Amino acid sequence: VFISLLSLVAIVMVGIALWVYNKRNLVSFGLCWFFIALLPRVAFFAPSTELVGDYKTFLASIGMMVMLAGIVWYVVDWLCTTVLHIESKLGWGAVSLVGCWGIVVLLGATKMHAQLCQNPVAFWQREVAHTPQHARNFYYLANALQAQHETQAAIDAYQQAIVLDEAYADPLIALGEIYQEQGDVHRALSFYLKAEKKKYSLALASRLFLDEGKAYLALQDLDASEYALKKSL
Repeated sequence: VFISLLSLVAIVMVGIALWVYNKRNLVSFGLCWFFIALLPRVAFFAPSTELVGDYKTFLASIGMMVMLAGIVWYVVDWLCTTVLHIESKLGWGAVSLVGCWGIVVLLGATKMHAQLCQNPVAFWQREVAHTPQHARNFYYLANALQAQHETQAAIDAYQQAIVLDEAYADPLIALGEIYQEQGDVHRALSFYLKAEKKKYSLALASRLFLDEGKAYLALQDLDASEYALKKSL
């Protein structure tokens, strides 16, 4: 929270400094638009803890798009000036060489990123390496490993997600499903019962009690199975 607060203060100070330097610059205008348009959503009328939903920031994002347009304009203007300066000193041959080098680097980076996105395991391994404290990244890594039938590695990743966030029900349910598929119904049921005590969404609750009902059914506990399946419905 402290780092986020300092970041916001720094952004505002940069906007103010740019406005003092040039009252017509688009960066200050875009930042001002963004923060003012966002205030009703985050402060006054209906404070929201979920700002990731893009529809909640449509109006505010107009300011960001104006700011980005200004930044792009400044960058293109600087590039044109730089290219003309290089051409005046070294000629168009040097400009062409630098341009080709830039295109090759861009194509190589694009290809590497595309290959990474085509491999879910590699993608989530990178995310875990960058943010090892995020339980959800380990959960998604485990999902990817499980899809590639690397069961033990998936179990380890689910366990790590549980260690990082004790209130996280998703990896508990996923572990239960793995053990139930392996025939270890008692162990699977223990994970489902642990997940019941955590926080979960309505959709996840339906999945949890459906799995629980199947586990009780496998144990021939028909009353408990019926109760769990009715809760799932």
